[in-house]
Parts: sequence; structure tokens; C-alpha cells
Amino acid sequence: MQPGMQDMMKPLSKEELEQLDMFLLELDAEENMTLEMLYGYR
Repeated sequence: MQPGMQDMMKPLSKEELEQLDMFLLELDAEENMTLEMLYGYR
């Protein structure tokens, strides 16, 4: 196994899960804005 691979296999901490959740929410919001802008060009 490569160095650091074992770190990827351990469960995320509560703080890491919260950061991931916020990141995914931001991505979703950006995607929705893009779709709304595209729909405006129809």
C-alpha cells in the first residue's frame, strides 16, 4: 500500500464529515445557479 493510503481507509471524523457536507452543498448551489442561468437562455 502506498504511504497515506491507510489514512484514506479510516472513517472521517465528525468535523471532516461536516466540511464535506458543506462542500457538497456549495457545489449543489453552484450547479443550480448554472442550470438556472442556462434555462434563462432558452
